[in-house]
Amino acid sequence: MRAIKEKQLENQYNLRQKETQEAAAKIKKEAINAIQHRRADLELLIKKMKQKQQRRSNSLAVKLQTVRNSMAEDIGKAYKKGSAAKCSKIGNGTEDGIGGSIEKVEERKHYCTANFSENYAMYQNCLDTDDFCHLCCDNEFGEFYMNDRESCYSQSCNSDAKIEEELPKEAGGRWTWQQKV
Repeated sequence: MRAIKEKQLENQYNLRQKETQEAAAKIKKEAINAIQHRRADLELLIKKMKQKQQRRSNSLAVKLQTVRNSMAEDIGKAYKKGSAAKCSKIGNGTEDGIGGSIEKVEERKHYCTANFSENYAMYQNCLDTDDFCHLCCDNEFGEFYMNDRESCYSQSCNSDAKIEEELPKEAGGRWTWQQKV
């Protein structure tokens, strides 16, 4: 009987040991699964952070390139040396006045489209301004060619004024009010 009791105790001990081992194995599996799940979450978080940083870097690179392009465009405009003949040919580009014609209006429209199509405000100003000649000369010659710009003014813009000054008063000359002193 003693042997039976010892055998039962031994079986109970072995059963508890087996249950303990199974519980430990189950805890290990759960820990491994939790660790793998946490690693996957962290990898996903790191991937999202990298993508966010990449988008930010790309955005900054685009801004930098925009600044570079803007600077290059400004420098290009400053060093631009065009032709005063274009401005002389178009004049003020109107139908009314001396030497005005539909052809000049069309040429003015083409000039405005070719030079100011990317900036709507400047395009409208080009089409609507009464002093197209100065706008043309300013556009044709950059800041580094001020003498050429002034020469363009004198060749192109003043030629219309000289024609108006030569007209007799009856033919529609310019009237200027002056206060008597």
